[in-house]
Amino acid sequence: MKDNSAEETHSKRRIIAAAKDLFHQQGVRASQVDEIVEASGVSRREFNRSFRSKQKLAKEVVLAYLADIKSGRSCLHRILASWSDFERSLARHVTFLNQFKMLRGCPLAVIWNELTEKHDAIRQVLSLVFEALTKRMTAFFRKQKTEGHLS
Repeated sequence: MKDNSAEETHSKRRIIAAAKDLFHQQGVRASQVDEIVEASGVSRREFNRSFRSKQKLAKEVVLAYLADIKSGRSCLHRILASWSDFERSLARHVTFLNQFKMLRGCPLAVIWNELTEKHDAIRQVLSLVFEALTKRMTAFFRKQKTEGHLS
């Protein structure tokens, strides 16, 4: 007998991964739930069981970005401990943007640009993401200044 909890977690991760890509490529509004379901390879029923709405999914996508950034697992937002790390981070951003021929910006900014007042929960989580990124950069530059690498 399969572990339903593990299966549901796997389905949820697949839905979030598919939504991340579609939201970045098309925006949240233009990404249809049926497209997300198809891209993730799960059933509509699994989608509804996990999220119930595209707005709840969008919030979970942003929370996934936040978790990746805080843990250092984000491919674009790794932990910065040296100038080499900083340079690699910038190079990863350029490579990422080149994948989209510079036609799409930051995936989080794409989501942010579509929000209205009714999306307050997503706005709050995005604010936490931007705060985490700001703290990360501030800590890096403070360390560099303390070590005499910045004037």
